[in-house]
Amino acid sequence: MKDRELEEKLKNLEEKIEELSSELKTIKSLLDLIPGGDLISFLIHILSLGISFQGDLTQAFRKVLKAKRILTEKGLYDEIILSIVNLLAVYGPLNISELTRLLRKIRGRASRRIVAEKLEMLEKLGLVERVKGKGKKYKLTTN
Repeated sequence: MKDRELEEKLKNLEEKIEELSSELKTIKSLLDLIPGGDLISFLIHILSLGISFQGDLTQAFRKVLKAKRILTEKGLYDEIILSIVNLLAVYGPLNISELTRLLRKIRGRASRRIVAEKLEMLEKLGLVERVKGKGKKYKLTTN
């Protein structure tokens, strides 16, 4: 499946998630008016949390697709870089040691030096940025 097809499917999925989320909010507000509807309302709230999590995953997947497209266009696409982008999309901000440890679990081996070099390159391309605060953590950019 091509990236454009995936992007279109992601867009459709996001629209459906938003629609479902809106409908659940309406149902929850109606249940709040019914005596004894507290338990069902609570369950609807839990379901809503799960749906919002799905929305977060589609946004993360969209970031990965964007990064893959940019890296492919520049001829810089490789397995290590894609793994780094995927890990940052799934786990959020990570430092070099955390990334290296996760890469070792996935690939069997990883070098802190290579991870640092790849992060520096991704940062120069504007795909990754450092998180302000204690330590050097990196995250995917939001743009």
